[in-house]
Amino acid sequence: MKTADKNRLKLWQRKNAAYVEELIYKYGGDILESQEFMNQDCYIQHGNITVRQHCMSVARASLKMSSLLAIKCDESSLVRGALLHDYFLYDWHIPDKSP
Repeated sequence: MKTADKNRLKLWQRKNAAYVEELIYKYGGDILESQEFMNQDCYIQHGNITVRQHCMSVARASLKMSSLLAIKCDESSLVRGALLHDYFLYDWHIPDKSP
């Protein structure tokens, strides 16, 4: 990535970080506040990050990309899909031993 692009991205992130969080809570507040979603902190995804943290990161990145690339989309569906894209209530690292 070119230096000018990196600088533009950093500026955008500083100006819009609070707005991105606002959109995530606006469209996904019910998901974020559910006990089942909070339980996602019990499961690890991608090395050392919890499933909940990972899904929050995906929601942030998705909103940022759609804005930076000027992609028109249904932000509610984007946020909700990002929050739920790896939703599960078990440790997928442990093999299923059922017959």
